[in-house]
Amino acid sequence: MHQESLRISPKRERQALLAILIFAFLHGVIYVFIIPPWQHYDEPNHFEYVWLVAFRHDIPEEGDYDLSMRLEVALSMLDHGFFENLDYGLNLDTPSEEPVWIGPYQQLGEPPLYYLIASIPVRLFKFADVNTQLFVARFVSLFLLLITVWFAYGVAVEMTPSGHLLRILMPLSLAMLPGFVDVMTAVNSDSAAIAVFSFFLWGSVRLIQRGFSILDFVLVIIAVVLSYFTKNTAYISIILLPGVLILSLLHGTKWLKITWLVMGVSIILGFILIFGWGDVRFWYRQTNQNVPTKVETQQAPFGEDALCIDMQSGENKNSPQVRQLLPGEAVDSIRGEPFTLGVWMWASEPTIVRLPILRSVEGLQSTSNQVELGTEPKFYIVRGTLPSSVRRAWIMLAPFVSGKTSPALVCYDGIVLVPGKQSKEVPPVFHDEQAAEGVWGEYEFTNLLRNGSMEQSWLWVHPWVDALGVRFIPDKGRPSLILYSILDRSSSGWYYINTFYRLARSYWAKFAWGHVSLIGHKPYRVLGIFTVVGLAGAAVALWRRRRVMPWDILIFFAIVLLMAWGITWVRGAIYLFYFPFIPVARYAYPAVIPTMYVLNLGWLECLAALKRWFRLPQGSEVVVYILLMLVLDIISVVSIMQFYS
Repeated sequence: MHQESLRISPKRERQALLAILIFAFLHGVIYVFIIPPWQHYDEPNHFEYVWLVAFRHDIPEEGDYDLSMRLEVALSMLDHGFFENLDYGLNLDTPSEEPVWIGPYQQLGEPPLYYLIASIPVRLFKFADVNTQLFVARFVSLFLLLITVWFAYGVAVEMTPSGHLLRILMPLSLAMLPGFVDVMTAVNSDSAAIAVFSFFLWGSVRLIQRGFSILDFVLVIIAVVLSYFTKNTAYISIILLPGVLILSLLHGTKWLKITWLVMGVSIILGFILIFGWGDVRFWYRQTNQNVPTKVETQQAPFGEDALCIDMQSGENKNSPQVRQLLPGEAVDSIRGEPFTLGVWMWASEPTIVRLPILRSVEGLQSTSNQVELGTEPKFYIVRGTLPSSVRRAWIMLAPFVSGKTSPALVCYDGIVLVPGKQSKEVPPVFHDEQAAEGVWGEYEFTNLLRNGSMEQSWLWVHPWVDALGVRFIPDKGRPSLILYSILDRSSSGWYYINTFYRLARSYWAKFAWGHVSLIGHKPYRVLGIFTVVGLAGAAVALWRRRRVMPWDILIFFAIVLLMAWGITWVRGAIYLFYFPFIPVARYAYPAVIPTMYVLNLGWLECLAALKRWFRLPQGSEVVVYILLMLVLDIISVVSIMQFYS
């Protein structure tokens, strides 16, 4: 499978694994204590879940709390400087019957497995203070780190011959990866999700590599069940399970290549079932109507098409809406200034509707007028002023009026947004069918909205996919919103660029709540170079050894990486209309073993080449590898200590 000159004897291999596990434990202990209490992602709220399970002996329900525990945690947060440099502080004047604030997002209602496990040792410290209980729970996460390191070794064993360097470097990489160790020593269900999914990977690789066996299949099923009760970041194991089973059953048969072909065709068919074509481009639908929003009609004042909303197709049957997110430059041009929003509207039958409105995170910025709509197109305007503090704004078409709206089809065309107070008596005249430019009275304008004439189309997601997606995406996010954000580069491109950089940096070394960075001059640029070198080296290694590589496993790894990192990359897209949420690499860490496999494969290829070119002694590549990772570890610890000193 892999050809390397340096080999390690089975005895040395076992000794090296033991040494790596000891190092992982000691490295983890440093992070258990070097990060102050509560300074991990949502750690106060995760600890609250653990505490309630430990001392109430059942699974708490959403909204549950303990007043005295909340107050003790809040005071500890205050003592450890949690509220320094924040826009809000601890309010101890809260009425005694109200819980004190300890975090922005309560974790109750999340899958319970991690909290059940962490609660077991915490129960032994019932009379200890919350700081001690927190550190006890952190040690549970540290134990899960050791399990994950061991599974990394197990995966490497299945993929390499005895004594291969990857059997040592893969678990060592996880044990020495600073950002990973930081997450794996926090009170957070991430640690359990990563360990459980690593268990699934190990069992899956055994099935694919060795063929079907009852024992390995049972282990994989157990891992999938545990994933379901751990965290949604591990749910991809459920999707991957059928493919793993098929590959194991067909191992070593002539049907394997045909199976990959069938899987490829199935993916294409899946795209056809999931996606459709014909929604109005740049307009994000939030409706359950089974037809596109772009409708060809002779009534359209401009071009041949209009945007039409089925009034009975809302997410809650009463609130269908379509939105367009304004690009940053459009917001800049009207920030702090009056604006005018114009539109031609009509309906399939007379009805009462709301006019379009301009919204921002701060709320409505234009009057939400109600009008009686007829069956012929009529021009309407809405005026308002956008505050100078607004950073994100959007146009919302939400025509439904509770108790007054009939089951009509409401249509829009020629929608235009311009600065200033324009005439409502004389409609604008557009220079083209795209409604991009025109004249309004004596005012020459460029439309701040895109595709105002509704002539351009793009993809849409079928409603059944949205209905399924809201059950698994955080905060009931819709898959359609993710799709639109990917297609809408001018309004959403900034999110994907910023997320790319944050994922790369947090994968290596961003600590606490992601706000503690490495010291030094542009350290992440150096790490970026090492990442690119690893990826390039992996490509060379795969090509050079293409005849002996375990391609079934590698394709499986590629699917895992695409799903884990892809889902993480789009995770914050569902919040684009409200607040910026840029995800970090902890959501993709369940795929840390395949990620480090690719990088290690590439680094070994590059280090082996350097050894040949400079005629370095045997084993020098391992020494260089360990020294580089050790330098990163030392800089990371110093960075954390300096930040909290």
